[in-house]
Amino acid sequence: MEVHNGMSAVIVEETGFKGMWGSGLSISAAMGVRDCNEASWTQVLEVLEFISDRTSIPLLLDGDTGYGNFNNARRLVRKLE
Repeated sequence: MEVHNGMSAVIVEETGFKGMWGSGLSISAAMGVRDCNEASWTQVLEVLEFISDRTSIPLLLDGDTGYGNFNNARRLVRKLE
């Protein structure tokens, strides 16, 4: 089930889903920006930290275009681990 912030993640987990999908479109929309890399990877990471702090089920993240290049994508993955 799709999540875009901590509250939606808690609802998904309490409903009984076994995993979550972090949609780039939904996270961007919740931040009030377009889904075209207007939200930086660090801003997305902050949202994911709230999701992670409140839930214990796995999250699959839509990494979009890698946030600019391979190096940014690699840094994001390291932070998510």
